[in-house]
This record gives sequence, structure tokens and C-alpha cells, in this order.
Amino acid sequence: MAKRSQRKAPSSQAAAPQTTIEHSIDFYAHHSPFGANASFTLGRLGRGGGFGLDLGRPAEQDIFVAYARKGEPARALPFFKGSGGASLAAFAMTAPGTDTTAQIPDPTQDAFYRGWQIFPEAEIERDLAWASDSWAAGDLTFRILSPFGPVANPDTADAAATRLAVLPALLAEIELDNSASDEPAWAFFGLAPNDGTGVRTLSHTTQRNLLGIAGETRFALAARPDGDAVQEVQPWFIDQMLSTGKPEVHGLPKQGGLLLHVEPRTKKTFTVALAFYRGGVVTSGIEASYFYTRYYSCVEDVLDTALARAEELKALAAQRDRELRDSKLNPSQQFLLAHATHSYYGSSQLLDSGGRALWVVNEGEYQMINTFDLTVDHLYFELRYHPWAVRNALDLFCDRYFYYDEVQDVLRGREKHTGGLSFVHDMGICNQFSPPHCSSYEIPDRTGGFSFMTHEQLVNWVLCASSYVLTQKDDGWLFERQGTFRETFRSLLHRDHTDPTKRNGVMGYDTAKCGKTGQEITTYDSLDASLGQSRNNLYLAVKTWASYVALAKVFDALGDPELASAASAMADRSAATVVSQFDKKEQFIPAVFNENVDSRIIPAVEGLVFPWLLGDRDATSEKGRYAELITALKQHIRTILVPGVCIDSESNGWKMSSTSHNTWLSKIALSQFVVRKVLGLRFRGQEEEWDSAHSQWQQVGCADWACTDQIRSYDGKDLGSRYYPRAVTSVLWLEE
Repeated sequence: MAKRSQRKAPSSQAAAPQTTIEHSIDFYAHHSPFGANASFTLGRLGRGGGFGLDLGRPAEQDIFVAYARKGEPARALPFFKGSGGASLAAFAMTAPGTDTTAQIPDPTQDAFYRGWQIFPEAEIERDLAWASDSWAAGDLTFRILSPFGPVANPDTADAAATRLAVLPALLAEIELDNSASDEPAWAFFGLAPNDGTGVRTLSHTTQRNLLGIAGETRFALAARPDGDAVQEVQPWFIDQMLSTGKPEVHGLPKQGGLLLHVEPRTKKTFTVALAFYRGGVVTSGIEASYFYTRYYSCVEDVLDTALARAEELKALAAQRDRELRDSKLNPSQQFLLAHATHSYYGSSQLLDSGGRALWVVNEGEYQMINTFDLTVDHLYFELRYHPWAVRNALDLFCDRYFYYDEVQDVLRGREKHTGGLSFVHDMGICNQFSPPHCSSYEIPDRTGGFSFMTHEQLVNWVLCASSYVLTQKDDGWLFERQGTFRETFRSLLHRDHTDPTKRNGVMGYDTAKCGKTGQEITTYDSLDASLGQSRNNLYLAVKTWASYVALAKVFDALGDPELASAASAMADRSAATVVSQFDKKEQFIPAVFNENVDSRIIPAVEGLVFPWLLGDRDATSEKGRYAELITALKQHIRTILVPGVCIDSESNGWKMSSTSHNTWLSKIALSQFVVRKVLGLRFRGQEEEWDSAHSQWQQVGCADWACTDQIRSYDGKDLGSRYYPRAVTSVLWLEE
């Protein structure tokens, strides 16, 4: 349960602060179907939410989940604007006791909620699980189910299975317990869009067996008819309707929903479908429509299928919830993985372009398309549930979003040399695909954000492609892309040094695309030089080492022993360079080599995940062929994972860099896995406290934005990368 609680770090942690950990149920979460770039966002008390399509932030609809009985005031969950207090008497548009039956309300004003009693936070229990989110208060329980599971390649899979997998719908359950009362009870589940969107009752516009309310043709909620137990409503006065339990339907009000009746001495659960729909071409640059429009003609079609297949969808959601609940993850880890997964699917988008599937994960609030440095972090989740998506994105990078460049020595006059193949940062923004060979992000003559990430995106392609082809044993794709693998190897060499005898396995040259004054950056674009600079960077050096290790295995699979040997030799050089930088006195490796940057960074170990993923346990063993590298990295982590260095002394959470308070949840999760599983380091008595601090960041400091990646380490406040998909790196924890 995501209940509010407080606890302190154990006193046995002599160096750790006595940090108060405060948790909350008052935070937004995504609730999203697969590949629809849509979310029914809910959970912030007093703030609304609701249906959002192609939206990089929570919607601002008022969502009503309330119930009443004869002679009792209505009670409501606080999911609409201003409902954070204990009572809504102040929301009356007229004085108490005024006869409102003859009045026509101002449609620009809020609806009536006169006399409603709002559940305060202390009376609400919330449980965010892997495929569900539920709130229980009084006699009411409200659940949103967002089932997910393995999805086969939509270009080749059975049409019936694909039709259900791409269904752009969720399920909601409203459970009202009236078993202790001799009076009938009724619940209301509905919404007011608040943005001028017109609403309509479904029975007036369709012949299907549906009752509910739709927002034009883009979203809707509906249930099956059930005698008088389920009734559509589109009232002027929600409070008046709920006080009497009598349905009202008018054409003008821009609000409505379902009135749900429960007999005395009974308990009843109602199943409601929540559907999204956008027809036609939805993107530019590359024209594409939503893949689901192959199978569904309208939002009513989506609702009909969701209700017809409701039991299957509920079972799938229950399976995922049970899987996470039965895992050995602690409660904070379970919350973090669930929260991240909800947001990942909220950014997922499956398109139909020219009759073929086109996979996109949008970059949260920024809405950039297939940002490559996120693709590499989504890798672990996608290999688990839909590995074809990795290949799909890599193919588009190879076919459209690549370039060839020259390189330059930024430290010595910027003389240009032969470069090679690399890939863009992203494919566009807000459903607008960039022209070939261009991103929406990168520009020349920058030394920080918005510069080029040429080397990093190059190793990202190598690592994603190697991981896909070797774990999925896709020999056909391996041989189809063998030329690209060979070109990436040559490109890595050229970015090291023009003289083969002087290559040390680490990036030494920046792309000439950086212009006359710029330099390359990494995915950590908003941090200082400790992680923001690419050249001679420890983080990127270890990922480059991992790339050479992976390429040696790829070339071996291609039957090319000469290239396999050359790649292994470069891996040896990379490892030796990193080891040579180990400070024996201070027992750490500086963040940037030979450039007077001695910050301590956790992502030094990030690259170790890739040989582990490929099953190469020798490469990550202290007794293996890279023993000195692994030993040095283990000691580096022991040195820096202490308060005041890479453990924040105020929050007790992880800091990516000792010299920056900007820390990233996705990279924390990934690095935790490497530290525990790959390196075998444990910090007994501290790990759960760290996890608790990280979950508190999401529930309190980042409550306004669903899962957030960039966080200020000392107080958990969001710093950017909000509404974000990337933290599904936490799925790796299940491998522990």
C-alpha cells in the first residue's frame, strides 16, 4: 500500500543522517494501454486528471467517483478540481437552500457539488500495483486496471491476438458495499472535460449494447446495461442528481457519466471500460496512423471489445499484480517498478506506416520520438515483453536516422580526421518525424545541453543491436545487418585516435558536427562535466569497453575471427585504460580522465550490465579476463556509496555524481542491479532505506507528474524528465 507513513534511518548507520521518510498516496500515476500514447492519469488529490491522448502531461478533467444513500450526504474521492479539503460546501454556486431546479448554470463555471463530503487523505487507502491502481474509502472501492504482458510482433502475429494486444482501452471497477444498510445506495462515475470538449451519451449515438459517456469521438467510458442498476447521466446539477439517485440526461451539459445502483443488503462491483481513439493520419514527416485503427473503427468499437473481453483482461492484470507481489522485491522496490511500468506504457506508441508496424516510445513531457539514449534503457523491459520492438527501432535508425561524420581533436586545434557511422539523438518530436539524418535536439557549437551525442548513440546502437540479436538468436537479422556492425566497429576506432598504435579504447575525438566551439555530451546532458562530457568520460569508457566485448561476440557469431580478435583487443585496451586511472590513494576512478575532473560517479559501472545480459559471466568476474577492471570498479563503488559522496546526506538517496544534486531514477535502478547482481556487493541495513527514500521522491517531490526521472537529491523535487518512461530499468531487479 502507498499509505502515508514516517520512519527514520536506523541508528546503526553511524554515518547516515537521521532522515525522516514520508510517503503519500497523493501522487499522479499513468494508466495506459499498450501502444496508444494515451493515459487515464489519476491520483493527485484535488487536481483531477483523466483521459489524455498524445499529451505530455496529465489531463485536467474533473473525475467524479462518489456514492450516496437516501438521507445521507454524498461521499466522494478527491479527484476533481479543488476537492482536496474535507468538505465541498464552499463549491456551491448558489446559497445553501436555494432552489436550483429552475436555474440554467453558467457552462463556464464548475458544476454543483453542494453538500458533498470529500474523503480526506487519512481515510483513503491506495494500492498501486503492477497492472492496477486502487483506492478504498468508506463503502467505496475504485480500481483502474491496465493489463499488460508479452506482445508478439504485430507484423507477423496472429490477427486475433494482435487485436486484443493493441486494444486502446483500460478497465475500471467500482465496488459499492451496501451490505450493512436497509436503504438502496448509488454510485456515480463520470467526468467533466473542462476544455470545451463536448460530451454525449452513448445510447443516443450508437446501436451497440453500451451505456456511458463519450468525449466527442476521442475517449469514452461505458458499461453494459444491467436493468435499472446502470444508467447514463448527463446532468446540469451533479449534486442534485446524486442526492436523489435519479438519472438526468440533457444535451447541453459538458459533463456526465454512469449512475450505478446497489440494492439494500448487497455489495456489487461494476465493470466500466475506458477507451481512447484517434483515427486517420496522426504523424507528419513519416505519415502513420495508430496500429489499432486496423482493428477498431471507432471508440464505441473499442468499448465493445473491452467489455466483451473484460474477464481475460482482468485475469492478465491479476497475473501481473500477483507476479510482482510474489517477487522478493521489498515494498519500495515493488512500488518503483510498478510506477515506472505505468509511465512506460503511457509513452508507448504503435503506429501503422505503409502497412508495417512502427514502434515509438515518446520521451515523457518532452515527447521526443525514440530518443536513442532512452531506447538503450528500455531495452531490458522490451526484451522481456516485446523484443521485436527493439529490432523495429534499430531498423529505423539504420534506414533513416543515421549519418557519417568527421571527427576532431577538441583539445588540439580541432584538426579534422575520418569519422564514420553514428546515429541521431532522436527521430523528432510531438508526432512530427524529423527529416532523414536529423534529430530535433542536436545543434553545433554547444558545450552542454543540445550538443551532439555521437559517440554515445554509436555505442547505444552496438549495445542494443548486440543484445537483441544474441539473446533472441535472430540470425537472419544478424546477417542482414552485418555491414552495420562492421561499420560501427570502424567508427569506434576512428573516435579513439587516428594512429592505431595510440588507441586506448576510450573516446578521444569529438564529432566535427560540434562545430568550432562545441563538444560532445552524454545522455546526462543536464549534469556537470563529471557525466555531461563525453570525451575521456569514465561512464562512457566502460560502455565503450562493453561495446567491444559485445562486438567480439557478434563477429564470432558471423564467423569472422579476425574482427572478433580485433574487437577483443580493443576491449583489453579499454579495460587497461580505465584501470590505469584508478587512484590507489583515494580508492576511486575519476569521472573524466586527465582533464582535472575528479568527481565520483556511480554510472562508472553501468556498462557492466551488457556482458551480463549476453551471458558472459567471465567478463564481469574478478577471476575472469577483465579481473583488474572488475576489482577496480568494485572498490570504486565501495568508496563512493557513502553519505556525503554519492549518498545524499539529507535524503539518504543515491546521487549519480558527487558534484551534482541532479540524480536520475532510471540510472539508479540500473546501477543498483549492477552493484548487487553483477558485482555482488551488498549493503545490509541500508538498501531498504535507500529504496524507501527513492519511493518517497516519487510520491512527494514528484507527485505532480507521474514517474519522474531527474530528481534533486536532497529533497526529492522533480528537476525534469517528468511523465517519463525510462525508469523501467527497474525491471532488472526481477532478475535478482
